[in-house]
Amino acid sequence: MRRIVPGDPVVDVLRRAASGVPTSLAVSLEADTLGAVVTAPDGCRGRVFVERADARPRCIVVGAVEFAVAVTNAAAVLGHAVTVVDPRPVFLTDERFPAADERIVGWPTRVLEGLPIDASTVVVVLSHDERFDAAVIDLALRRGAGYVGAMGSRATHERRTAELRALGTPDLGRLRSPIGLDIGAETPAEMAVAITAEVIAVRRGAPGGALAGGAGPIHRRAVAAASG
Repeated sequence: MRRIVPGDPVVDVLRRAASGVPTSLAVSLEADTLGAVVTAPDGCRGRVFVERADARPRCIVVGAVEFAVAVTNAAAVLGHAVTVVDPRPVFLTDERFPAADERIVGWPTRVLEGLPIDASTVVVVLSHDERFDAAVIDLALRRGAGYVGAMGSRATHERRTAELRALGTPDLGRLRSPIGLDIGAETPAEMAVAITAEVIAVRRGAPGGALAGGAGPIHRRAVAAASG
């Protein structure tokens, strides 16, 4: 068995993988160098074992409300690296959000400006805060997040949409609001199911309806986010 000690290159690889950074590791399977970390040229001379860790898709949850706890837990189970953002430290605690990879106390728009966002990123706005909700959605859509959803009533959605039009927000058709699939969800846990199910449907390009009575393949490949 190979012993890992401080300074071992394996430690750095494990740290990168844990933080969601794509990385790979090759170790020798030869008897005289068994377990030694090798580079690609070295590995070509003998037997090696290669393990690769791809980047985890990021899920940014804005608003440390009770629904956010359930969404964070569900997104983490699905393999997302979850970041929860809220300007109120009293609500954004380790005890409430143990499944989050990051808990960032700060003004959401400023925080999101410093986070990596791409077509694999999920942005879920649960804050119900008129001071920054529209600005957060605007920023997420402009930066090309693959999924952008916001919680609120239909009246809230109409008001928010008017704000976004005034901001000149692109790709408003990609905004999922009211957020989630219509499964009759009421509790935070049920809402988390509805929201994460919609995230999957958007990523796969699926309509999100029942499979029963449908036609065609039931498994789909992920689709790229629409460009704006």
